[in-house]
Amino acid sequence: MKSHPIHRYHALELPVTERGGLVRFQYKMPEMTGFSPVMTGIVPLIMGTMPRAGHGKQVGMLTLEALDRKIHLATLPVMSPDEIGQHADFYPVREELSEGQLVNGSYVDYHKPNEDFTPYRLKVLFRVRI
Repeated sequence: MKSHPIHRYHALELPVTERGGLVRFQYKMPEMTGFSPVMTGIVPLIMGTMPRAGHGKQVGMLTLEALDRKIHLATLPVMSPDEIGQHADFYPVREELSEGQLVNGSYVDYHKPNEDFTPYRLKVLFRVRI
């Protein structure tokens, strides 16, 4: 009988408080003693109310790295909730992690100076296979 991989999901929430803002972060993946975790996917989601703005469908850009910025995991456009609907697909990644691995990154908001802006949260979901 073939066993199926076990996936765990980890979430990071980032507050975006200003138009055109840059949010830098460092996230320590939870330790999973006895396992060699492999990151298999990443998905960014906008949480809270997002005003309709003239910038189009893309709200910002997310960049993620690991191993003290030696491994580039992904650069992902963050789309407006109207664009992705209720379901966002995971961006495929295949990166073996060590226990307690740090994931570094940054997010840039794309609201233009003349657009309405309401602070919001960006949730980044990590899918990890153990």
